[in-house]
Formats: sequence, C-alpha cells, structure tokens
Amino acid sequence: MLIGVVLIVIGYAIMRIENEHLGVVSLYISPVLTIGGYALIGYALLVRPSSASKEQPKEAKVPAEQEGGA
Repeated sequence: MLIGVVLIVIGYAIMRIENEHLGVVSLYISPVLTIGGYALIGYALLVRPSSASKEQPKEAKVPAEQEGGA
C-alpha cells in the first residue's frame, strides 16, 4: 500500500514540476502514475493475503483414553 501512496505523490509532484498544461509528462505520464497508485491502493485494500486464508484453527486433540467418557 505504501508503494501506491508513493506513486500518487510522484505523479502529482511530476505534474507540478513540469507546470505545463500541454506538456507530455503532465498529460500522459503523471496521470498514469497517479491512477496506477490509486489502483494499487484499492487492490491492497480489497485482496486478502493468501497466507491468512490458508491458516485454519487447530483443534485440540483428545487422547484415545478420554474419548469414551466415564
């Protein structure tokens, strides 16, 4: 998610540094970086890591002697 924030900041910074409304960087490169950053943040928020979904709670094992009851 941090990479997405960095992409957004870089996109806006490049757009501001060029300071031209008809420049190549501010029309094509900066918006792609900015939208890519937002998309990366959205992906990070919506997708669960695969390691968390594979973990299942472990059940306590009961020794064979105690299974039958009294």
